[in-house]
Amino acid sequence: MQIAPNHNQSVPAPQDADVRMRRLRVWKVENGVTWEEMGQHMRGVTGRSVTGNAVQKALRGARMPVSNHKALRDAYPNLPAELLPTPVDVPPGPKPKAGTSAG
Repeated sequence: MQIAPNHNQSVPAPQDADVRMRRLRVWKVENGVTWEEMGQHMRGVTGRSVTGNAVQKALRGARMPVSNHKALRDAYPNLPAELLPTPVDVPPGPKPKAGTSAG
């Protein structure tokens, strides 16, 4: 039995993030950088540096806060920007529902 490929474009393919993370891991090894060291340059919600696990989670995402993106680029000038998530500041809290008006 042959399985047909899924051409459903509504489901995002995780391959791009996986490839980016693999390339980032290679860069880390080549440059002797650890997740924990990267976390010393990033700031969490409380304003303190973040753990190695939190760094990995943040870098697996599609976007990250502009300040953390800039901090990593400043700390590691040879870190290619394409290995990091898109820098975007997203306001905290619930997002407005589509189709509702304020007031």
